[in-house]
Amino acid sequence: MGARRLLFASDFSESSQEAVGEVAALAQHLGSEVIVTNVQSTQWRVWFSSRLDNRHRAERLELLAERFRARGVPARPEFAAEGDVARTLVGVAEFEDVDLIAIGATQRPSWPLRRSTAELLVRYARRPVWVSKPRARSAGPTHLLCGVDGSAASREALLLANDLVRRLRGRLSVVHAVGNPTFNPLGMAEAEVNEHAGAHRAEVERAITQFVRDARVDVEPRFLWGEPAQVLCAFAEEEGADAIVIGRTGKGALQHVLLGSTANQLLRDPCCSLLLLGEGQDPLFQARDLREPATHRAQPGASRA
Repeated sequence: MGARRLLFASDFSESSQEAVGEVAALAQHLGSEVIVTNVQSTQWRVWFSSRLDNRHRAERLELLAERFRARGVPARPEFAAEGDVARTLVGVAEFEDVDLIAIGATQRPSWPLRRSTAELLVRYARRPVWVSKPRARSAGPTHLLCGVDGSAASREALLLANDLVRRLRGRLSVVHAVGNPTFNPLGMAEAEVNEHAGAHRAEVERAITQFVRDARVDVEPRFLWGEPAQVLCAFAEEEGADAIVIGRTGKGALQHVLLGSTANQLLRDPCCSLLLLGEGQDPLFQARDLREPATHRAQPGASRA
């Protein structure tokens, strides 16, 4: 993961401010330039007359960029006007040809069916998304935890995590959450149930171990019983992992609402920082090439590196 440019999207919130240190450390390890941007939602323009004017926003972006420079990280502000926040950020990321999008973790939306900016970014973007929720007194991400389930998406996540941890000169842990066996225990003796459960676990361990080896990742996976999101958060807490890396399955919105997914559960209530592969589902990718200048960008005199 050679990140030449990293896009840091800030809403000037407390969580966004707290993310600066971790994102700066990440950029230092990767040798990245940081592009700092902010998008004002059109909803705020409708409901709040006291919204930040463009000059004030530009000043705050410059102050954020200066915080990165003070840490030895090249940074520049990139002003973006009002619009749909997630889609506008995707457009900026494509225009600037960034390798990674970073955003501070936000509180869970008050409406159950409403998605956070981070959730929408992961759905729309073609780039990996780093959702920053740094641990107290963390010097930066060095221990990554990758959750795998044997799918193509988790293989991509595993390869990304393995590459990133080499660049960070850190440590990688790989965990698989072992679910309940799919047999009906009704009428079985306890010994028979245990035998089936043991056989199920042995088969899972064999398959996932081979899965990790096939990806040429030199890490022995850990196997823990439970729901994936809970298992990953518990392991991260106990082992001091700085970030969880996970893939997305690309399920439809209805399935996410009814069933949920590990990625969605983690995004809606992150226990630590997250790194997720973007799904690239924004229809604009099929409609036109976003590498051409976008209409939402409005900073006179700004130049690309």
